[in-house]
Amino acid sequence: MISSCKLMGLFMFSKRYYDKSKSPQPLDDKKLNELYRYLNVVPSHLAVFKILIDCEWHDVEDIYRKIKEINNESKITRTAIAIILSELQKILTIDLLEHKTGVLTYLWRLNPLFREFFNNILKELDHQFTSSLKRKYYL
Repeated sequence: MISSCKLMGLFMFSKRYYDKSKSPQPLDDKKLNELYRYLNVVPSHLAVFKILIDCEWHDVEDIYRKIKEINNESKITRTAIAIILSELQKILTIDLLEHKTGVLTYLWRLNPLFREFFNNILKELDHQFTSSLKRKYYL
C-alpha cells in the first residue's frame, strides 16, 4: 500500500511539470498515480520502461537482450516482459504505448510526441529513489 504522502507527491508531479495551459496532459491524475505505483513495485517494470524511453520500436527479444546487458543476473523472462508491456498498455492506453505486429513479432514503443512527458516521469522516479536513499542512510 502506498502512503498518503507518497500519493500526494505523485499528484503534485502532474501539476509541477505540466501546466495545462501550455500543453494537454496525456494522462489524468488517477492513471498517472497508477503508472507510478506500477513502475515502483518491481525493478523490472522500471527497467522495461527505461528501455522504451528512447521512443524507438523494440520487440520482446530486444528488450530482453538490453536488460541482460545491463544486469546479467536479472531473472526476468521473455514472457514476463510481454506481460509487463501489456500491463503498461492498459495503463498508458494505445495512444501512449504503441504496438504493431510483424510476421512473427510484436513491436512496441512509447509515442515520440510525449517524449518529454515520459522523461519527466523518469526524472521524478529517480528523484524519489535518491531522496528515499538519503533518508534511509542519512546522506
